Amino acid sequence: MVWRVKDVGSTNGTFARVASAVLREGQEFLVGNHRFRFEKGTPARPEGAAGAADSRGARVTQEWQVLSASELGQELPAIVEIAPAGPGQRVSLVDSEQWIGSDAARCRVGVPNDAFVSPRHARVFVDHQGRWHIEDCKSRNGTWLRIREITVRTTAELQAGEQRFLVKVLGGEDQTAG
Repeated sequence: MVWRVKDVGSTNGTFARVASAVLREGQEFLVGNHRFRFEKGTPARPEGAAGAADSRGARVTQEWQVLSASELGQELPAIVEIAPAGPGQRVSLVDSEQWIGSDAARCRVGVPNDAFVSPRHARVFVDHQGRWHIEDCKSRNGTWLRIREITVRTTAELQAGEQRFLVKVLGGEDQTAG
């Protein structure tokens, strides 16, 4: 028997505990009491960089143009904290591997003063195909990915609001995220 769990447009979302997952543009996830969003980044173009053209419409060579710090920051993939008052800290993913955790000395994305976050809670990394992943590092409280819909074949841990649920399918197979 297979069950489907579907978020039907709730304001705060439904989350599933994951061991690892591919991060997509705008993907939200929870670490401890903190909510984050993954942003792939967008190629920045300085003002006027759309490409100059000659009288025939052919593209012409332009002088070097300098990106501002904010334009450069928007170009890189990033993890953005979602705070009650709006976007919180934005951490650009400048290396192929980043850590999220309560130990600020060892983690690029520091989550201090949260008893539900392990010192090295989750790893965010890019694979050889350029896809970003998040991987829980055997943390006690888990890493939770916002879902639209998943298939549950055996068990799944879900969170809706502040409530956590364990769903068990009797006689089921492995869980597959959908």
